[in-house]
Amino acid sequence: VQCPTLAMFGSKDTQVPPQLCIIPLQSYFSNRSNLLTIKEFNTANHLFQDADTGSTSEYSKLKKEFTAGFLDYLGKWLKINL
Repeated sequence: VQCPTLAMFGSKDTQVPPQLCIIPLQSYFSNRSNLLTIKEFNTANHLFQDADTGSTSEYSKLKKEFTAGFLDYLGKWLKINL
């Protein structure tokens, strides 16, 4: 990968746990860390919704909106990097 890369995670994601992904990503980009941006949203699940547990069983009970700051962060990153 030779282009700016954004990796976004929800801390409560039980499908793709951030702790299993962040270190390998950092390792892969070790010689070009300037290309990698990692953002973790503390209250978010896999769908970037505010969640209690992150379990897929609560998806249908959560508000159908992104966690605070998600769209703003994504938009700013895209504006800077594209």
